Amino acid sequence: MSDDILDIEPGDALERQRAGALLLDVRELDERASGFAAGSVAMPRATIGERIAALATSGREILAICGSGKRSLLAVQ
Repeated sequence: MSDDILDIEPGDALERQRAGALLLDVRELDERASGFAAGSVAMPRATIGERIAALATSGREILAICGSGKRSLLAVQ
């Protein structure tokens, strides 16, 4: 992974989210039907390019979550 991309534990992600980080859930909507992280924004990976500018603000940390870590890594890259 690059120096800018970290794999963090859920507790760390929650702390960062509470401090203002944006948590993107890049799973498909049908996957989120079984549950999702509180306060996360649903943004399937295929839609990130067209939607991220509306949610991300300069300097705001962005976190991504998925089922296995593969899609979230691709999304962050």
